[in-house]
Amino acid sequence: IEIKKQIKSGLMQELLTGKTRLKGFKDKWRRARLGDLGNLVSGGTPSKQQDKYWHGDIPWISSSDLVENNIEYVSIHRYITQTAIRESATHLVPEKSIIIVSRVGVGKVIVNKEALCTSQDFQSLVVNNNQNDPYFLAQLLLIELQKLIQSNQGTSIMGFLKKDLEELLLTIPDKKEQTAITNIMTNADKEITAIKSKLALLNSQ
Repeated sequence: IEIKKQIKSGLMQELLTGKTRLKGFKDKWRRARLGDLGNLVSGGTPSKQQDKYWHGDIPWISSSDLVENNIEYVSIHRYITQTAIRESATHLVPEKSIIIVSRVGVGKVIVNKEALCTSQDFQSLVVNNNQNDPYFLAQLLLIELQKLIQSNQGTSIMGFLKKDLEELLLTIPDKKEQTAITNIMTNADKEITAIKSKLALLNSQ
C-alpha cells in the first residue's frame, strides 16, 4: 500500500505539473487564473437555533467532513432545508464542483458527487466542465495549495481569502489531456483501494 501511494505521489508530481507528458500530447500548457476557470462560491452556516433550517434533504458539510489528500471522500451526515439556503449565507453548490477548505482545515479539497451546501470554511469552484476536468484541477490544487501552506510556515497561515484563490495561477493543458491524466490517477487510486480491501480480508480471517 505504501509503495503504491509513493508511486501515485510521484505520478502526481510528474503528470500534473507537465514534467512528464503522456504519449500523443504535445500542445503547450497555458497559464490561467483559478477565478477564470469557473465561479467561486462562498459557504455559510444556518443558525442552529432555527429548526426550520435543519433536518431537510440538502446535504451540508463542514471542514471536518473531509480528509486530507482525498478528493472523493466526504462524510455527509447533516442536512438543511431550502429555507436555510434562502435565509442564510450558504449556497447550493452543483455536483462536480471543486470544494476547497479555505479556513479551518485549510488545504483539503474534494470534487462533490452531488449538489450540496458548505459552511463558511469553504470556497467552492463551480467549474466550466466544457473546458476543464474538475478532477484534474482538484488534484493539481492539492499540490498548489500545499506549496502555499509550506511557503507560509512560521507565519501562522489562517487560510485563503476568496480573492487569493481567484488570483492563484495554474499551468494546465487542454481538457483532453487533463482527462487522460485524471484516468491514470483514478486507476492508481483503484489499485490502492483493491490492495486495502485484500488486506482487510486477510486480517478478518
